[in-house]
Amino acid sequence: MPPTDKLTDSLIRNAKPGQRPVQKTESEMQTSGARKGRRSADTIDKKNPPEKKSYRLWDGGGLYLEVDPAGGKWWRWKYRFQGKEKRLSLGGYPEVSLATAREQRQECRRLLAQGTDPAEHRKAVKSAREGATDDSFEVIAQERLKKFIDPVSKSHRTRVYARFVNDIFPAIGSRPIAEITPKELLKVILKIEERGAKDTAHRTLGSCSQVFRYAVSSGRCQSDITRNLRGALAPAEAGHFAAVTKPVSNMGSSQTSR
Repeated sequence: MPPTDKLTDSLIRNAKPGQRPVQKTESEMQTSGARKGRRSADTIDKKNPPEKKSYRLWDGGGLYLEVDPAGGKWWRWKYRFQGKEKRLSLGGYPEVSLATAREQRQECRRLLAQGTDPAEHRKAVKSAREGATDDSFEVIAQERLKKFIDPVSKSHRTRVYARFVNDIFPAIGSRPIAEITPKELLKVILKIEERGAKDTAHRTLGSCSQVFRYAVSSGRCQSDITRNLRGALAPAEAGHFAAVTKPVSNMGSSQTSR
């Protein structure tokens, strides 16, 4: 089930140090609004004494806003990974809006569903980017993505980028591409296969092959090491493909590699 969101923009604006706003339910909001001819705005909770410590306003799906005594407002996400309770900072308000915080929460939940700890994923991505050099796998991959993938359809572009950002960059993104070994790459690809995504594993290996071939053409590595991994993955499940109903023109013309 999707998270049940409870926060509103007005409630967040009314959240002050030591003054917790009333967090009304949807039915309470509608009833109050009907009496006054409009939706009632969230108000300050005057029944409780001022709080001198930070407090939390919960949204849904583990997302909450923490208001500290100095007036800062920080987005946090509470989750469990391998039985351990953890928290992840999603940024401060208003720099990170309510809508953006919810988008980040959904992305984190997706990673969690794939068996990836969002906190460790963030650390790996940051480390890879900080250590990136001109000959690193990520830099070369980004060059190729910008040149060949960015111009294509949004749906395809999103899928290809996701393969790199979610699995490849955190693991080997900062490594000089010429130093990456077949065994090192296979270890990353097998993790994708182990979570049941056999087709994604094959497609990701293919995308990596394109990056290595691009690096060879620009003189930054000697060969496409993915050639040594043929037959290392379990066969992908056969899918259903649309039938070709019209002949394709210009069959001899070259197409952009995807």
